[in-house]
Amino acid sequence: QIDDMIKYIVREDAIRQLLKLIFDRIRNNDSHIDDEHRQLKLNLPMKLNDLYQTIKELNAF
Repeated sequence: QIDDMIKYIVREDAIRQLLKLIFDRIRNNDSHIDDEHRQLKLNLPMKLNDLYQTIKELNAF
């Protein structure tokens, strides 16, 4: 059970860091990308956020 908790914590931290990296890149590159590319970059963090929320809900059980 402790191993599962460690795996979860590492995964949760990795997702949090990835979200931060993506949001930072979006903020820094906003003026350099076209609308289609911006839309792709904005959709990705939402999908990762959905995954993160799902993991949090599963952990609540």
